[in-house]
Amino acid sequence: MRLSLSGVSVRIGPVPITEGCDLTVGDGERVGLVGPNGSGKTSLLRTVHRALDPVVGTVALSGDDVTTLGQREIARRAALVAQDSTPDFDFTVEEVVTMGRGPWLRTFESTTGRGDAPIAAALERVRLTGHRTRRLSTLSGGERQRALVARALAQESPLLLLDEPTNHLDVHAALELLELVRELGRATLCVLHDL
Repeated sequence: MRLSLSGVSVRIGPVPITEGCDLTVGDGERVGLVGPNGSGKTSLLRTVHRALDPVVGTVALSGDDVTTLGQREIARRAALVAQDSTPDFDFTVEEVVTMGRGPWLRTFESTTGRGDAPIAAALERVRLTGHRTRRLSTLSGGERQRALVARALAQESPLLLLDEPTNHLDVHAALELLELVRELGRATLCVLHDL
């Protein structure tokens, strides 16, 4: 999987956010997008999964311009862990992780049977197997963040997009999460505002 941004400029209304950004993330590479709050890091990330279209420039996944891809195809190629991606409803850990299988299922199709293996593997990878029936609201901040990363892992997309994944985590939990991302070996674009 290769992500490339070429000459990407983003505006929110009349306000320029980024101008002429170029960025490449190759297969297995981990790239950090670091800068102060409000510098456009999240806006650039949002162009990859089409939550925001650039006014100028191209965003491509494996050579395909994202504007030519449907949302399902983008999700099959890139899994996002957004800054504030805790669901509004109090789902169990397993239910949240199961949501990651969505891009691979037809409408109203269940994951029961063939879809369970990626869910179990993701829960094991983030060490939450024993918490699968717990409600998200009962987890610590670090556990909740690991559940959201597990959802992205269950999605089985070759590219991970992480928007400030260490936000609200203590130092130990933040280092643990970043180590997990390193161990995965997937192409990763990670937005951070501090190191």
